[in-house]
Amino acid sequence: MFLCIPIVYGCPAKLTQEGHDTRVCPRCHNPRVEKFKRKKRFDLCYIPLIPLGTKHLYFCTVCRWESPVDAQFQPQPVGGAGHGGKVSQGNEGGVVPSGRGYDVGYAGAGAKAHA
Repeated sequence: MFLCIPIVYGCPAKLTQEGHDTRVCPRCHNPRVEKFKRKKRFDLCYIPLIPLGTKHLYFCTVCRWESPVDAQFQPQPVGGAGHGGKVSQGNEGGVVPSGRGYDVGYAGAGAKAHA
């Protein structure tokens, strides 16, 4: 008689948020980059057995961009977001309304202002 017992194993990574220091994402320009800690471990039959390492990183919850915290590049902090202020987009020099949703009076960089 042949008995087949599946053995499930893997190395999943678990992300946990470390703080509430929000920064602006350099890829999607959303103020959703926060500090996270990634823990990798070896699992056998869904039981964590061996920790494989911990890494601290900045992670964008919108576009999934990530960068190590100890890297030379640091995303810029949000200036006035959530208080009706505007967030700078860096390279483009424009501004994006934040904290208020859709703003009818907002005209983008390429739009003409009506008199």
